[in-house]
Amino acid sequence: MSAVRRPVIGVLGGMGPLATVELMRRVVETTPAQDDCDHIHLIVDSNPHVPSRIAALVEGGGASPEATLARMACNLRDSGCDLLAMPCNTAHLYVQAIRAASGLEVLDMVALSMAHLARRRPKPRHVGILGSKAVQQTGLFARACQEAGMTAVFPEARQADTLMDVIKGVKRNAPRPPLRRRFAALVGSFAPECGQKPDVLLLACSELSVLYNAREGIEDSLAILAAEILRRGRMKPKSANPGDA
Repeated sequence: MSAVRRPVIGVLGGMGPLATVELMRRVVETTPAQDDCDHIHLIVDSNPHVPSRIAALVEGGGASPEATLARMACNLRDSGCDLLAMPCNTAHLYVQAIRAASGLEVLDMVALSMAHLARRRPKPRHVGILGSKAVQQTGLFARACQEAGMTAVFPEARQADTLMDVIKGVKRNAPRPPLRRRFAALVGSFAPECGQKPDVLLLACSELSVLYNAREGIEDSLAILAAEILRRGRMKPKSANPGDA
């Protein structure tokens, strides 16, 4: 009897490389496997040459990453992938273009994070967003929170600058202990620009997920995406013929 074919999940990675590896590590380490064949089938395009989202969206003048992401998605589709995932929050601004180009479902890390937060009891009213300046300036999570009946809260300017320094430190593979200390200090003293204390903090940058040590009151978008990859990757396809079950 032939083995059941489970979904092949394509990963649009390289944004950045460490974050891509971190997603894969979490998927592998949380898979209840007895042998190799029990793990999730991933095809990963770790492309560090995707044009900078910060340069395009914040600094201005940078090339748009949209065409590169669309091309990566089509290549993954042609390699046999059934659905896609992308361990970069900011790049989710291009999800619709990726879907349109490839015709594949994209596991939306932003939408998944909102659904996860909405299931918390009590449901948070104010969500502290820890991410890049692009996440804040484009309104990516502000819109998503609003649609889910919550309000996004961002750190004040000095802490936002610190977050960017830490994110860039992960991207250049700087020593992690000092980065972890800076990040932990910021988390412990989160200062919202609006003065409204958040009910929960959300890691909304996958570079920060590389530094994350589990703490109460913090949710992690990368962990939420990894959990959905695990769930979808282990699903058996529905049989067209009940007798084939």
